Parts: sequence; C-alpha cells; structure tokens
Amino acid sequence: MRSSGITSSMKEALRASLSGDTSAFAKSTANALMRRGLWDCERRLTDSGWLLAVESAPLEVQARELGLPIQELKKSRGAPKPEIAAYECFSSKGYVGSWCEGGPILLLIRAAALDYLHAVNPLGSRADACRRFTEAQLTMHSDKLDELCSTIAAARLADVMENFREIYADLEVQETYPGLDNKKMLAIAEALTMPKLSAITEVLGLDPYRLRSGWPDLTLASGDGSMLWAEVKTTDKLLPSQIRTISTVRHLLPGQIMLVHVS
Repeated sequence: MRSSGITSSMKEALRASLSGDTSAFAKSTANALMRRGLWDCERRLTDSGWLLAVESAPLEVQARELGLPIQELKKSRGAPKPEIAAYECFSSKGYVGSWCEGGPILLLIRAAALDYLHAVNPLGSRADACRRFTEAQLTMHSDKLDELCSTIAAARLADVMENFREIYADLEVQETYPGLDNKKMLAIAEALTMPKLSAITEVLGLDPYRLRSGWPDLTLASGDGSMLWAEVKTTDKLLPSQIRTISTVRHLLPGQIMLVHVS
C-alpha cells in the first residue's frame, strides 16, 4: 500500500496510531483509512497501515517500532563511507564480517546449495551457478525451493567453505561483494548455522528481489559465536524497502539487529 491519495490528515492519523492516540480524528478520516485497509473498525493499524505509518515517522520512532536500538557513531574527517566506518568500529571490538548489504548471506546460500544449483542450472554450467546472482537463481528455481532449503540445511560446513572459495575466485563476484575472505565467511557460517540459513532461504525465496532490497548493511560475527546485524544511517530515515525487509526477517536473524547513526 503506497501513499497515493493519502491526505495530510490521514498521514497524521496513521502516525498518531503508532502511539495509540486516534480518538481526536474525524469520522471522515477514519472511514477513509478503513476503506483503504489502513485502519480496522477499531481504528487500529492494519499491517499495510503500520508500514505506511512507520515509513513517514522519524528515525527514532522507526527504530522503536522495529525494536532496534540506535548506536551513535562519530565519523572522523576523511574517514571512508559510513558503512565502512561503522564496520571498522565493530572490527575494533572483535567482530568480523562485511559491509556489503546482505552479501554474505546471499553468497552462503549459493555456496551451501552450489552442487544442487549446478545440477538444475539451465545451461548445465557450474560457472554460471557460481556467478549468477542468488536472488536470480531463487526466482528461476522457485518451484524447487523446498529442495533447495533441504540441501542447505544438510550442507556440511567444510563443503560450504570449499564452494565459497570457488565462487569468490570469480572477479565479478569479488567486485559485487568486496572485502570478504574465507576467515570472515567461516565465522559468519559457524555463528549462523546451516539450519538457520535454510530458514532464511525459505523466506527470502518467497520474494527474492523485494527481500534482497533493504537488508541490513553490516553482517557481523564475533569470536564467541554471536552475531550482529546493523543498518547504517546518516541524515536519512529507513526506506520502505528496509522497513519491509527488517520487519519480515528479524525473527529469523540470530543475535542483535541495530541501527548505527553515523554523524
């Protein structure tokens, strides 16, 4: 549900709904929101209404609604782009991983299922199975999602890492997902586990391109096996794609999800 045809009073009512205060709004506004499926008959937000309300809210309210803590981070003059600055901050605390939005997860899915993806590749090409975007392969093989997820859940970590090395040897893959190496991917794979990766794949496979967009910027694992997922922001708010994706996958991601506000 997009904001087309939504008046300023309707937007105000939606934002007010996030704090539960809707009694002051006129019946005409309430009826208009109900007709659009944004309020129910008790003036409570529907799922579509909640998304629209959160989209227009300030970052602090968005974080509250998604249950995400906010960490403030000062970026020094001349420092790299915000995502890398945030990554370097967590690296100094013992985390390893990546700042390429969702890259490690997409590559782990591909690596864990590589033999299967090769077997069903329309070109019969292992190189194509290595190189083709994971979201494209999930879309192409949507009728085989159950088999893919079963393959991933049963994958041996040693095989996954061997397949990752094969995939990441391609220079195009390295350019798309920079800064990764075997040590980082092994730490993420061990912390995540293959059954959890399978569960993520099952949800991602329902709408690969939509859920690929808006994935948290940082995917991190620590030496004790815990994980951290961080969306990095500067002066902007969470985008609709980020709100949709985080709200959909947050119950699947082990560890903590947070916002990092870089100023």
